[in-house]
Amino acid sequence: SLEDALRGFSRAYATSNNSHKDFLNLPLRASAPVLVSQAFEGPVAIVFGRERTGLTREEYELTDGILTVPTAVTQPSLNLAMAVTLILHELHSARITASPGPPGVVQDAEAVSDLVDHFGRVIVQSGYSSSDEESVLRSMRSAFRHAIATSEATPKELRIIHKALHEVENGFRHRFTRRSNDIPT
Repeated sequence: SLEDALRGFSRAYATSNNSHKDFLNLPLRASAPVLVSQAFEGPVAIVFGRERTGLTREEYELTDGILTVPTAVTQPSLNLAMAVTLILHELHSARITASPGPPGVVQDAEAVSDLVDHFGRVIVQSGYSSSDEESVLRSMRSAFRHAIATSEATPKELRIIHKALHEVENGFRHRFTRRSNDIPT
């Protein structure tokens, strides 16, 4: 699965020829230097979609953002070989002028995914509801994933955030237990 394939990468970026609502969209040329600098900190994955259908929303959600490749209106998509060539060329061009900066924090992609899952559970446990609940929850999870994955949070800080979410969950349990005890029988 894509989720299994992304284990061990500090960052992962999907590719697309256009912007997608609810996701961080990164123009390829402007973002290439950032990706190169991130690669000095830890492995970065570039995720390409199927040539005929591209990537699914669920696959985009597993990534930290979408590299957008501008194309002509008359030819809105590239074949897979051309997309790979174009993206590798931009990354190579950015790499020529880049130099390793100070070592940053390399996050474990699995730890980030676990934290995003925990965040999603807490949102659901909070009783959140909306007319378009599933879409809004996906957007919240995606925004949280991006915020965490692009931060320089240390493993210790990720554990602290887990602990804070756990305390929120305990607060929900306490609140619901107290309410049920207040109901006369």
